[in-house]
Amino acid sequence: MCHSAMSIRNGLLTIADISITIFIIFPLSVLHWRGTWELQEIYFKPDNLEQSIWISFAIGGNVCMLELLFQPVLMEILDPNRRWLYIIVSRLHLYIHGWAVMCYWRGLWDLCDFYLTYHWVNAVVMYVVCQLTMIVTKTVRTTVGVPAALSLDIADNLLEPDIVYKTPVKNDAILFTLLSVNTCV
Repeated sequence: MCHSAMSIRNGLLTIADISITIFIIFPLSVLHWRGTWELQEIYFKPDNLEQSIWISFAIGGNVCMLELLFQPVLMEILDPNRRWLYIIVSRLHLYIHGWAVMCYWRGLWDLCDFYLTYHWVNAVVMYVVCQLTMIVTKTVRTTVGVPAALSLDIADNLLEPDIVYKTPVKNDAILFTLLSVNTCV
């Protein structure tokens, strides 16, 4: 196959991949989130919105923390070569963690709505403060992962946590500079 035919093929595959992600996978993900949030509104204190929001936030934050603490233990004790056990336990962990993330997001999102963003000035201030914090900590990319980022549930490193401590810290990083103790006199 010649180089230009390969480039056209790769370009078409890239367009197909992006289209599937944006028009199928991402909408399904949003609908999943929306359904989970609606179920929380129905079953977590439906007669008291404020308590319902705080319950979602508390459950989400605590379960996420426990799941992230438990993830390295699962990585150590689960053998990817024992396929059925690995698939069942890793997927169960993934689904529980995903549900907890949705609880946390619903809680945090609705708490912001409930307490902060009913006036446009609050929304602008919150946006600017958060955006500047993400610029200083070099985490802006975190907000632009979806809908273009797609992770599949098929890797043997499925239990590897997607958290900040995996990111190598360089001595010139602003966050490192802000949090380190200067030993020079």
